[in-house]
Amino acid sequence: MHGQNLDSVQSKLENVYLNSLKQRKKITEYLNKYGMDSPQFDSLNREILTQDSTSLIQVIQVIESYGWLSKKQVGATANQALFITIQHADSKIIEKYFPLLQNSALSNDSNLADMALMEDRILIDKGLPQKYGTQYKFDDAKKRFVFYELSNLKSVNKARRSVGLERIQKYSKRNNILLF
Repeated sequence: MHGQNLDSVQSKLENVYLNSLKQRKKITEYLNKYGMDSPQFDSLNREILTQDSTSLIQVIQVIESYGWLSKKQVGATANQALFITIQHADSKIIEKYFPLLQNSALSNDSNLADMALMEDRILIDKGLPQKYGTQYKFDDAKKRFVFYELSNLKSVNKARRSVGLERIQKYSKRNNILLF
């Protein structure tokens, strides 16, 4: 691969990452200020979905041309853009590209934590319990965020530690998620 070409790809992916982050940083503010059922929150969600669609087209083009680019090839931020964009896609796309992320992460070319998040997402999408405890949802009855079902609560911290994630208790407290 030509270095100058990868510089261009890196720049494109870094912009994808920054735009995604910029939009998603507004979520908590809009939730607190307007509420989940507000027109403002709906508008923000539409903006995020539009941004995600545009980003997905760009990221798929990159992956199809170069494969899952490593942190060494394009830097940590651009590598993270690949993950974030695919993670927010539909389940068919996630399942298609997960093996590429998995191979990259297991080769230490991408983050193991990203692999864990995507693996949990795939399991949840299939209606199965998650392994690492990374996925949660809003429970209307409890008016709180709660974790999706875990495959093994007793070993979740061991699984989390193996991919560089903090203990689930700390994660739960920091993100205000009800811990079972």
